[in-house]
Amino acid sequence: MRWPGKGRREPGLDWPGHERLAGHLIPELRPLGRHGEVHRPGDGEIRAAWVQRARQLPPAALASLLLLLIRKAAAEGGWS
Repeated sequence: MRWPGKGRREPGLDWPGHERLAGHLIPELRPLGRHGEVHRPGDGEIRAAWVQRARQLPPAALASLLLLLIRKAAAEGGWS
């Protein structure tokens, strides 16, 4: 893939900055299994509380959270 204006180099991302803004929410997520997420009792309340905390972040931190979620999913094999 060719990145515009950078030749074939991937643009550098400020991962420490993203982790500082929104990294505290990532460890709360369970890893996805190879066959997808397994639902457990009480998951609805846990998800609702996590989403509420995420919605309280400022816009820049939400962008960081999205990038961190994409990185986490890629490390776990991506979404199906």
